[in-house]
Amino acid sequence: MTLRIGWLTPFNNRTGVGTFSKAVTDAMPEAYDGRHIDLTIITALVDGLYPSRHRVIDIASARTNSRFYDLFDILVFNIGNNEEHHQQIFEVMRNYPGVVICHDYVYQHFLARMVDARDSGFADYVALFARYGTPDALRRIRQSNITQAGGLRYGVWDSDFSASEPLGAPLIQLGSALVVHSAYAEAYVAPRFEGPVLRLGMPHDQRTPCAGRTHSAGTDRRRTIVSFGHVQPTKCIDDILLAIAGAPRLRDEIVYVISGFSGSTAYLDRLRGLIHEHALDRCVRFALDLTDAELGTLSSEADAFVNLRYPNTEGASVSLIEQLVTGKPVMVFDTGCYAEIPDDAVVKVSRPRDIDAIAVSMVRLLGDREALAAIGARGRAHAMRTDCRGYAAGLLDFLAREEVLLRRRAAAHASCLIDLEAPAGIEDAVDDAWAEALATARATFDLLEQSRLALDPMLIRSLGPERIVDYVQAAILRQGTNQRLTASLQAYFRPARDAYRQARTLQIVHDAAVLAEPDAVSCLPDVVPHGDLSFWEVVAALGANTLALVAHHAFFESLPAHVQAAAEHPKPADSLLWRLRLADALEQRDVEDRTTKAECLETFTAWLRQRAAWEAETMLDPLPVGQKVVMGSANQKRFVRMIGFCDADSRHPWTGPELALVYLSPTPAATRITLFGHMLHEGVSVTITAVSDAAPLKAVERAHNGGNAFEIALPRTPAAASTPTLCLTIQSTGCSSPAALTGSQDTRLLGFMLHEVAIH
Repeated sequence: MTLRIGWLTPFNNRTGVGTFSKAVTDAMPEAYDGRHIDLTIITALVDGLYPSRHRVIDIASARTNSRFYDLFDILVFNIGNNEEHHQQIFEVMRNYPGVVICHDYVYQHFLARMVDARDSGFADYVALFARYGTPDALRRIRQSNITQAGGLRYGVWDSDFSASEPLGAPLIQLGSALVVHSAYAEAYVAPRFEGPVLRLGMPHDQRTPCAGRTHSAGTDRRRTIVSFGHVQPTKCIDDILLAIAGAPRLRDEIVYVISGFSGSTAYLDRLRGLIHEHALDRCVRFALDLTDAELGTLSSEADAFVNLRYPNTEGASVSLIEQLVTGKPVMVFDTGCYAEIPDDAVVKVSRPRDIDAIAVSMVRLLGDREALAAIGARGRAHAMRTDCRGYAAGLLDFLAREEVLLRRRAAAHASCLIDLEAPAGIEDAVDDAWAEALATARATFDLLEQSRLALDPMLIRSLGPERIVDYVQAAILRQGTNQRLTASLQAYFRPARDAYRQARTLQIVHDAAVLAEPDAVSCLPDVVPHGDLSFWEVVAALGANTLALVAHHAFFESLPAHVQAAAEHPKPADSLLWRLRLADALEQRDVEDRTTKAECLETFTAWLRQRAAWEAETMLDPLPVGQKVVMGSANQKRFVRMIGFCDADSRHPWTGPELALVYLSPTPAATRITLFGHMLHEGVSVTITAVSDAAPLKAVERAHNGGNAFEIALPRTPAAASTPTLCLTIQSTGCSSPAALTGSQDTRLLGFMLHEVAIH
């Protein structure tokens, strides 16, 4: 009887997974438990491909929707956090469940690259964490601003966030069983996977071992410290260089060799820049793209190794095992799978990414040779616990033990042909939870391919009231730490409404106003909840331009040119006038142009005017009865606030054709307010209204000592009532500039100049 295994893996010398697969498949016995083992390696045919005694098939020649993979009893997928080496393997995994060997702990980089390549603006990346991450994950991503087109952003996958949120769940849930290489990785996958999980130690004999070299105690040569693997930021090599630069003893007594493959040209350039900047040429050198034999020679010449990872993205480290096997001391961070190594078997750095702590630990590598040799011996003993033959035997035993389950789950093909004799499906109730997770994972990746995961109805409806706010803010509206928007969204989603429809509406608003997509603009009148002021709170929090565009399209399906031009160039000093201008623009439109109910527009414009008063945030003392405040005096700051147009010293505020605002707080005993001033030229017409908690109040104009006065009658209020802040709106029309009237060079349009404010 034969057990046919399809082994999908990178199989070249540029990746640790390839070296692992070469060693383990070479150690695979021809028979196990009375059964012949027929193993086929399915891989990309690339430079550096390892030879093998097994059949090797080009993965590009075996289409994922063909019946080729049905030839195998069991498929084994070797996956890592690298799109270059694992993308094709992953494509097969999406269609055929199998045993997944998880070589990494973090899979954020793989998925972030996948999202970025499909141009969803990282909204789908947020959606992945909404479905598979913790509630705090959404908040961290929102704060990173990764979904915004500009501003300060950072990739959270290169921060400590990736260690706490590895994002492996959507990948592992495509499998039928899992294999991990550390207790650290097992603790993550076990609660997220409905199926058997096997933990095997990383085998130590994946490469031809090199003999460790010893040195006489009296030698005065520099000690050689080596790091190898992919040269990338997570290896913290830049921190090591800074530690050497700041420690004279390290500069004088070591040679640090940076070996491995050049994973990032930009990072290599940064390292070379640091070496030049700190004059480290004598104590640092590169040894890149070495063959296995060359790497073995370098390892034999090393006195110690540095193997730092932060964030720690690996389920176990092949490079660490290879270094420990030499019997030489290895320096590591005390994090992730590295923390499982006994403290006396390595040199542990007390704090990750701490330059001083790294320097202290590196100096330890210059200590007594006998003590360092003892550390190396204990590290070697720890690494030698598992070899490739033992690993292969443990894996085969697991496959035999779980064969019935694996064969049953293998029937759940994503791309299956109609076959009445072998229907593709799950019959066993034990697999119900697994099958549901599998279906969700497959649907997730299908939507990722289409850049539509962020608007998945099932996803949005599953989010609770707190998570939906962070999610919509980051994925739909692409906003970061906007506290005003956060508060508005909380109010918007608090009632029991259709969260998906609400999120979809805000997505259209974002596309129409922020991305300026014409098709989205045409949808606005249909999707906008015209009378829902909570909705308008959110739109207002997105900015003046968005508010103007959405409001005009919602009520009139058009946008007046003068409002659009003003919205594109808002003046900071005029920000509180925006809603009043918008209310006027909407109310001045012809009734026949309106495309919605009159009461909706009235509710909205009333809200606009009231909202301007609420947002004044004006801290003013109550203005006593019988007191006048001269504009430009010291008392103005205490009792009156003018927003509009002023001269250089703020002594003579005046209005132009735009609105101006006056804020003040009358005492409860006040019965009226009087504004004194004069028109700057003939033909000016001024209208003054006040907004309070009650109905709008209109000012009456009367002549006063050659000037003009406007009186506003106040409603009676109880003496014990709190003092409200009134917002007085001054609208001037018929204004001309001094240049037009007198030949002056001043081209500003001027109307009413305000001198005094009095309370009676």
